[in-house]
Amino acid sequence: MATCLPTSLEKPPILDTYISRNPYPGDMIPTSDTWVTDMALEAVREFSPDLLVATYSQCSFVARHREDRKLYREFVAIAHREIQRLITSTGYEYLVVGLGDMVPVKGTINLERHIRGIASADEGIAALFHPGPDDALAVSRLDGVSAVHPRGDIEEMLGWRLDPEICGEYFVVPREGWRFLAFSSSSRFSHRIDAMDATVPVYSSIAAPGHLREIRGVLADAVSSGRKLLLVILDGVGNRSFPFEGTSIGNTMVGIPY
Repeated sequence: MATCLPTSLEKPPILDTYISRNPYPGDMIPTSDTWVTDMALEAVREFSPDLLVATYSQCSFVARHREDRKLYREFVAIAHREIQRLITSTGYEYLVVGLGDMVPVKGTINLERHIRGIASADEGIAALFHPGPDDALAVSRLDGVSAVHPRGDIEEMLGWRLDPEICGEYFVVPREGWRFLAFSSSSRFSHRIDAMDATVPVYSSIAAPGHLREIRGVLADAVSSGRKLLLVILDGVGNRSFPFEGTSIGNTMVGIPY
């Protein structure tokens, strides 16, 4: 959680003082999601914001770094309880979004061994910068690669131009369960990674968006109408484990899952 407050203050920002007195317990600690709720409630008490965003990430950490599915279900239950507490305690309208399920890792795609250019990647997508003439073909033949899309093809499908300095010349999409090893990718071992879900779950007291890209507009409409709103992000939880009675919304862009 970050602030945009000036750094040259005679007194520390209110939430910094709160954090210093109530430090974050740590990842994969059962009380960490309780800390998120308490922190959010402190922000509501001090600032009464029109829009508050809270992210609950422990389910993702546990799924990635522990093979214990019972433990994962326990953390989903904790997140459910804490999100309900946040909703009840604030009285705000709410939109809860699950970011998708987690699946076992099938393998690693080491891009740096097979290209002359530069590859930058997270677990879900990679980009090739300054590629050699055969880099795209070489990558397309690697185990675990689903597709290699030239930036121009993506621009045509989207209907707008992408900055090549940010997006590179090619997008590389893995098959579900495969992760990338490249510049900027995490070297930390994971038992599970994000699934390539075509839909993700939402639980909402306002008009639910039909697609992930519509969330911003739905939030803007709700806030501009005078309602106070919670946007709650539940990381590492998708349709299979979502603890609320919600609905599913689209999670793809030009056929590629977010």
